[in-house]
Amino acid sequence: MSNAESISEDIDSETNPVTVGTLATRISQFIERHGDQFPTYVVGEVSDVNEYDFGTFFEFTDPEDDATITCIAWSHAVAGFEDELEPGTAGVVRASVDFYADEGDLQLNVSNFWAHGESARTEEWAELEATLEEEGLIGPDTAQSLPPYPTCIGVVTATGSSAAEDVCEAIHRRNPGTTIKIHDATVQGEDAVPSVVDVVTTLDQDSSVDVIVVTRGGGADATLWSFN
Repeated sequence: MSNAESISEDIDSETNPVTVGTLATRISQFIERHGDQFPTYVVGEVSDVNEYDFGTFFEFTDPEDDATITCIAWSHAVAGFEDELEPGTAGVVRASVDFYADEGDLQLNVSNFWAHGESARTEEWAELEATLEEEGLIGPDTAQSLPPYPTCIGVVTATGSSAAEDVCEAIHRRNPGTTIKIHDATVQGEDAVPSVVDVVTTLDQDSSVDVIVVTRGGGADATLWSFN
């Protein structure tokens, strides 16, 4: 007996299991019938903007709880926007909810966008940057020169991740003899900042480490915000 057949026998027929395709179709049909019950105007913060000839994809994020929904604004709609879709801009979209059953993707189909200033996160970063510059902690005059051929590189990232593999491959492709010390860190979410800072501090105290690299894979602006 196959594993699938065994699982089927364990499911009570009264539970009425359905296929993924059936469920996706039902969700799509429900949204089509009840789409007018969803709010038309949504407040959020623009991030991860990707422009194409046919339209613009972007993420719309709630900075308060990090909830995110993907949006599409077709080119004819974007042409009528009074404000540009720029990462870090807070605003309001007029949109309808679309669900694509084949991919199981839900997104907002945006027909208009109004900016209402830069987001709190953008303002926070600008203030921090100004403070660090005043204290002389960042800027071209304070940057340390990098050794042309470091013998030991400390890497701060999530161990076992694609980012860890990529950085090691890139380093050894350029100089196979370089020693790499990878230290695991949380690179997303509320724990990311203290985790990265703690690991950087540890590597900074290691006299054998010439350079420290902090890295992770890609993601939306909101996801990468902890790196700021």
